Amino acid sequence: SGASVLVVDDDAGSTYENQIVSAIPSTIAAGTIRSGATLIDYSLMANFQAVIWFTGDDYGSAITAEDIINIEAYLDNGGKLLLIGQDIAYNIDTNGIAGGTAFLNNYLGVNYVYDDANVNSVSGVSGNPISDGFNGMLLSGGTGAGNNNYPDVLSIHPLAQSVTTTIFTYVGGTYTGQTAAVAKTGNNNSKVVYLGFPFEAISSNYNRELLMNNILGWLGIQPLISLSATNLYYQNVPLVGGQASASQTLTISNIGGGTLDITSLNITGTGASSFSISNVTPPFSLTAGQSQNIIVDFNATAAGSKSATLAIANSLTTPKNIALFATVVTGIEDQNNVPLEYSISQNYPNPFNPETKINYTLKESGNVKITVYNALGQIVKTLVNENKGVGTRHEIVWNGTDDKGNLVSSGTYFYKIEAGSFSEIKKMLFLK
Repeated sequence: SGASVLVVDDDAGSTYENQIVSAIPSTIAAGTIRSGATLIDYSLMANFQAVIWFTGDDYGSAITAEDIINIEAYLDNGGKLLLIGQDIAYNIDTNGIAGGTAFLNNYLGVNYVYDDANVNSVSGVSGNPISDGFNGMLLSGGTGAGNNNYPDVLSIHPLAQSVTTTIFTYVGGTYTGQTAAVAKTGNNNSKVVYLGFPFEAISSNYNRELLMNNILGWLGIQPLISLSATNLYYQNVPLVGGQASASQTLTISNIGGGTLDITSLNITGTGASSFSISNVTPPFSLTAGQSQNIIVDFNATAAGSKSATLAIANSLTTPKNIALFATVVTGIEDQNNVPLEYSISQNYPNPFNPETKINYTLKESGNVKITVYNALGQIVKTLVNENKGVGTRHEIVWNGTDDKGNLVSSGTYFYKIEAGSFSEIKKMLFLK
């Protein structure tokens, strides 16, 4: 009563709930129920904002045919589910659980590949809001449960590729780079995060808490911060009349639920004095689905390189750090070197994943707008819409997200530049 998250303890009598429940943020009310003590049916799950269901290292009865029926009903009605089990796919495949293969393919978005990855670490996917930064996360030792025995090797089901994303891959051994966990959207805005490795085996309290925090944010139970880039580059900024100036735009989004508070934006480092934020002053808040563009300006009076770090302090996690790099070109001291024409380059790399760069030049200062469209001509994201100075080259990075911070589907996209009377469109290909 009064809980917003239901935790289903289905680990065949083990105590793995200790690592799982303790990782749930204290701001979220969670209640635990032991599977087998009562039927975990759809009518029960429907009372909660989200369900966390874990099976530990049970390989004989992990997820029954009756469980599958009720979980499917929950998801068909827009449920939010975190499913954890290193032998769920193995159990379904080996024991021929009724409806199990269709459940894996259609509701979890995966195929079962092999029973045991035989590794003790996984890595997150760069740019993914759930797993970015989890590089070589250990599944053994520390304060973990020590039960990483047979983590399932998975692959994304071909018919679910547009709605399913790999969020962790295995590190080391035969199955390096193979899928270890996925995130999937489904019917009526349902969402599933499925871990084929044991969450409870993660070796540190910090990583368990941070990962749980990110998962619950992606499920929409609490805020989740997403950034349009992890680095900002100001390359070959020209000196004109003894002054070098350039600007980049960083988008901060709340792709979860609730309210995300941005408490400070702090630039530090040896080159910090050359960078500044010109359009917003914290604190400010972002409600669910809301974004804020941050314009980071660079100014210098001499040639050379500058670097700094932008720390985005927020109410959810430790500060998110953005690396800032700039180079000022030597030998360009007057307007004779200003480009004679407008131009925009073909993006590189192309095809791309997770991000691509677009360079452009301006023969006059003024407002520049660069917009990404899908194949239907619909606006996906506005990359630039601001005044830019004359320079030999400006650069913008697109990380495959839309204006709400959601990762777009694989496919063909178009980008269009509008500057003064100049307009041009080019095509690019995003592959997940």
